[in-house]
Amino acid sequence: YFDEQCEYVLGKSYLKEHQSIYDVYGTRWFDINNFERNEDLKLIVSGDSAWSPPCEYVRLITEHYKIEATIEYEEMGNDFGGRETYDNGQTIHTESMTYREWAYKEDSDSAVNSLMEDIFDDPDLYEVLDDLMEDISHMSDEDKELIIEHWKDVQSNS
Repeated sequence: YFDEQCEYVLGKSYLKEHQSIYDVYGTRWFDINNFERNEDLKLIVSGDSAWSPPCEYVRLITEHYKIEATIEYEEMGNDFGGRETYDNGQTIHTESMTYREWAYKEDSDSAVNSLMEDIFDDPDLYEVLDDLMEDISHMSDEDKELIIEHWKDVQSNS
């Protein structure tokens, strides 16, 4: 079905015999959950994909329609998040990072609270402080201090 969706949107299929749909569009499938326009009249499309974002599909859309588009994505299980912007088929901006870095960049308060809950729920998540320090290196000093103190409290009570 995904190739049919791509063919409908792009006016043709880019999938050739003996090619993987993943290699052509960046993912095996993409289920669209929502279409909306924001206050800047930009089209926002959200959905779910198979383990990787449909970046190449978005790039092909920008090439076909001669437009600019940005795709944002995150995948906690495979530990990545990011954003790519395309204009007329050309990549003009790329950001890629770990899932926790992405979550922190998008909403630092929620990311800090989520990590603190994870530490509380699984005291062995970070057995040594150095591992925790590595995972929070992208955070502000204030947030690092808060998380480290929380980790120490959990460790002393487990």
